Amino acid sequence: MNIKKTAALVLTVLIMFSGVSSAIFDAEDIFAPEADTLGLASRAAVLMDAATGEIVFAKDADTPYPAPGLHKLMTSVLIMEAQESGQLAMTEKALVSDAAARLGGSTAFLDRTEYSVKDLLQAVAMVSANDACLTLVEKVAGVEEKMVQNMNDKAKELGLSCTFVDTTGRNYQEALMSPTDLVKIGRELTKHKNYLSLSSEYVKSLEHPGGRLTELANPNRLVRFYSGCDGLGTGSAPGAGYAGVFTARRGEFRLLAVVMGAPDAQSRQADAQKLLDYGFATYKSTSLIKAGEIVKKDVEVVGGDAGRVNLVVAESYAQLLKKGEEKGIERVIDAPDKLAAPLSTNVPVGSITLKRDGEVVATIPLVPSADVESNGINGDLKIIISNWLGR
Repeated sequence: MNIKKTAALVLTVLIMFSGVSSAIFDAEDIFAPEADTLGLASRAAVLMDAATGEIVFAKDADTPYPAPGLHKLMTSVLIMEAQESGQLAMTEKALVSDAAARLGGSTAFLDRTEYSVKDLLQAVAMVSANDACLTLVEKVAGVEEKMVQNMNDKAKELGLSCTFVDTTGRNYQEALMSPTDLVKIGRELTKHKNYLSLSSEYVKSLEHPGGRLTELANPNRLVRFYSGCDGLGTGSAPGAGYAGVFTARRGEFRLLAVVMGAPDAQSRQADAQKLLDYGFATYKSTSLIKAGEIVKKDVEVVGGDAGRVNLVVAESYAQLLKKGEEKGIERVIDAPDKLAAPLSTNVPVGSITLKRDGEVVATIPLVPSADVESNGINGDLKIIISNWLGR
């Protein structure tokens, strides 16, 4: 082959490779992120308070990007729902099918035999193992197509902009996801404490039924080196860069950070840490009022089998505030001094309004602390007299 032919062949290969990359997104753009206040190397990022769902930092957060490996987070949400509903037990066994065993990419090198659900879920949570993921999918849904439909139904429920085409993310070019999509999925997954106990492991040995051992090493290094980090998942692929969903908790305050399009694993980790550091240093998830808290004591009840009842908060309310802003919250109670039976703990009889600097933060219902039955005709008569006298 002469020099010109060789050069032409090399040029053709380069053009073909360039075309593959641009089909995902421009490779030059990924490593030249827009300016942001935290100086992130990643193309896009988002930071969310888990309690309220409030986003406190966003960089290109609604643009869809490739998310290799991270589709399994949505699969894990549905698997955990099945487990917590009693459909699936951690001690149950699941058979690795030929289809699951043949899957490449990230893998736990499973044998064509049975494994416990817990071991399979451990492999998914720690190393995003494709073979373990599909085995669990087939156990829960029978066929992958059914689980994909369930994932898309869940996506609509969560208000996501993405559409899933498989359960492992192996066709990630066809199912782009935004950082906002991923952080919403991550928030849903943090509700499942059993999953967090698995995704927080850094290194663990998977013992196969035949005695062979596979070491699972979590690529999310923050679970070992960042205080309070207990998940959630990472992924990468040529032309797509490095992405990850990270969560950490300090006390009752939990944050979720997503980075996408990082140039390498080190940048992905550094950007996630910057986001979490910023959130913990700047904000505080503050419980302004808690469900069951007594707001008004010993309110008189007319015509009931109980003469008095307390009024309590129907639901908790928390808000993400900058540190120091939790001061100066004013409470305005709107509730009667006298109530008429019957009363139900499910029916509001008043409200409490939270204000800061004169502006309404939230209005929350007040309910009786206990059900109160009516005394019948005599009770009705007492109510009529009471209402007449109270005119």
